[in-house]
Amino acid sequence: LRTARSMGYATALEENLAGVISVGAPVRDAAGSVSAAISVAYPRAVCPDVAIAEVGQLVKAAADRISERLGFDAAASRGHPDRAA
Repeated sequence: LRTARSMGYATALEENLAGVISVGAPVRDAAGSVSAAISVAYPRAVCPDVAIAEVGQLVKAAADRISERLGFDAAASRGHPDRAA
């Protein structure tokens, strides 16, 4: 969890289904609580390991935009590990 928290997204490398990678990020509400998550899953053959970080950043960016629309203020939450964007 520490790694996922520091990156802002989590990965599942064939943990749930052989040959499938998934990447997910939290969506926060106005209070900073995780209220949902978004994720993508794709066949490992389509995207090499090097691109997992790129996909992670895209998923995190999408989750951050949704969070902002829900009223989450990432700048105000800096320094709060449970509410970090």
